[in-house]
Amino acid sequence: MQGNITDWGKEVKKGLIERGWSINDLAERIGKSRTRVSGVVNGRIYSDSIASAISDLLNIEKASASMREATRDWCMDARKAMIDLDMNTGELAEKTGYSTQYLNAIICGRCYSPPVMKVISGALGIHVKVFEFVYLRCLTK
Repeated sequence: MQGNITDWGKEVKKGLIERGWSINDLAERIGKSRTRVSGVVNGRIYSDSIASAISDLLNIEKASASMREATRDWCMDARKAMIDLDMNTGELAEKTGYSTQYLNAIICGRCYSPPVMKVISGALGIHVKVFEFVYLRCLTK
């Protein structure tokens, strides 16, 4: 178990044990890839749709509201910085090495990846301290 796993992720893992399911079983049941489901459960990435599907299937409290709240400020800061810099996602993609589709998902809060958020923060010159506070708040919920 990773040290960064959220309380929600722990509840998911307990739910899997109770049912005798693996991450592969869970991924198959919700129709998503094992890699994406594992990333969401272990807190490496965030996806509202995957977290909701898992929560509904396992009948556990949804994590999406707290994660969305925690990343909202960072997402707004990133979008404002792009406007200030007159930068579009294509230019940000060139600067960071990530695809425009993935960057849009991160900046709009549909996906959650602390390492990518740090890279974006650096590229946009926004304060990482805000992000670190948000990330720590997510881990303690």
